[in-house]
Amino acid sequence: MNDIHRRLAKLVALARRAAPRDEPAAPEDVRFFAQRTVLLSKGRRAAASTPDPWRLWERAGNWSLAGAATALAVIILVQPSPPPPNPFDMFGPLDADEISLF
Repeated sequence: MNDIHRRLAKLVALARRAAPRDEPAAPEDVRFFAQRTVLLSKGRRAAASTPDPWRLWERAGNWSLAGAATALAVIILVQPSPPPPNPFDMFGPLDADEISLF
C-alpha cells in the first residue's frame, strides 16, 4: 500500500506543478474534436465492413454449425415413436405351428 500512496502523492504533486489553464476550451476546439471523433468512428465502421476472408470463413462455419444443430433437433423431434412393448416378447418369437393345438 505504501507504493500506491507514493504514486498518488507523486501524481498530485505533478498536477499541482502543471500550469493552470486560464480559459476554457474554445468552441472551435470542441467542434474539431467532435468532427474528428465522427470521422474516426466512420473509418472504423468502414474497415469493419470490408470483407475479410477469415471472417467470412468463420461466419460460414457458424452458419453450418447452426444448420447442423437445427437439422439434428428436427430429426430427433420428428422421429416416430417406437411401438409399445409386447409383454410376451420375453418368451421369444413363436411360430404358427407351436400355437396350433390340433
